[in-house]
Amino acid sequence: MQEAPVKLILKLVGLWLKVTATSVFLTGCSVLPTFGPTDDAVLADAQNPPVEEEAPLAYDLVDISPLNLDLHATRQRRSFHGNFTGSGSTATAQRLAVGDVLQVIVWEPTNDGLFATAGKRAEDLTVVVDAAGNISLPYVDEISVRGRSVMQVRAQLATLYSRQAINPEVQVRVVESDANSASVLGDIKNAGRLELPLRGARLIDLIAEVGGIASPSWEVFVSVTRNGHVQTVRYDDILSNARNNIPIKPDDIIQVTHQSRLFSVFGAVKNSGRFEVDKPVPTVLDVLGVAGGLDDNQAEPRSIFIYRPVAALENGTPTVYRFDLRRSDAFFLGGAFTLKDGDVTYVATANSSNLQKLWTLVFVPLRSVAN
Repeated sequence: MQEAPVKLILKLVGLWLKVTATSVFLTGCSVLPTFGPTDDAVLADAQNPPVEEEAPLAYDLVDISPLNLDLHATRQRRSFHGNFTGSGSTATAQRLAVGDVLQVIVWEPTNDGLFATAGKRAEDLTVVVDAAGNISLPYVDEISVRGRSVMQVRAQLATLYSRQAINPEVQVRVVESDANSASVLGDIKNAGRLELPLRGARLIDLIAEVGGIASPSWEVFVSVTRNGHVQTVRYDDILSNARNNIPIKPDDIIQVTHQSRLFSVFGAVKNSGRFEVDKPVPTVLDVLGVAGGLDDNQAEPRSIFIYRPVAALENGTPTVYRFDLRRSDAFFLGGAFTLKDGDVTYVATANSSNLQKLWTLVFVPLRSVAN
């Protein structure tokens, strides 16, 4: 006898909930929980820049279409510039410095000379440039070599020895030179200081000499410090542009940094969170793909937003880009629009999805009770 009143009560409650659901649906369903702003909220804040102190941050809103795709879609590649670049030969005129190790060979065409005897015609000497920039050799005074070239030192020694030796020939060679070297540091196999070859060396040559880079090239940044100035370029931009394979100069510091690249995706997608994209230049469709795609029951297909922070822009104004997946060319646009580091993808929740939430949260449990 008690079953009929219970069913009657449930019917009355169900009727009230249907009326409530319809009202909520028509008023935007603001009383039900959603993740992130609605598409209407994003549009309103962009069209009405806030003036209150605690109002949302002002930003530009750009609807992506074929007319403006090229203006916003391409990632700007970075390059070395100024005195970091160079062309032609990488060889530099080596100047002797403190700590350089020199090999000096004096040859005489006689059996009885200053150095030569019946058993040998040449004297092989090894000297180090001292802290004062000088070298000391037999039969000549201490001479200054710091800042001078090998040819200049050889000519001076030939002149000095010609006063005592018999038609001497002098050879001078740099055996070791800490001054003619550069440092390669960071996330690399064999970090350290490398002596530059006389023929010169370029950036990729030095990185290869210390073991190369194992990480994906688009996740590696290479910074070069020269005379107190630093410039940074992504490694895949170095590989793709010969001008970025710059000549390395003595005392340059090369810092290799690996930064795992993650893209954030939130809102009405199958799996929200931060994801890696195994591509040098990921697009909007790539990021939505790794997130499992749009949630068919919640997503508003006309409101796929890309939040781009100031750091990734030239004009210094935060920008939100919007894609409308209802367009017939939407997948062409989304497949061409490339993301930058720091971009956040947000899929707005459709208003109609709140009715589905209401059904899930209220009607389904009531129907279970009724049964």
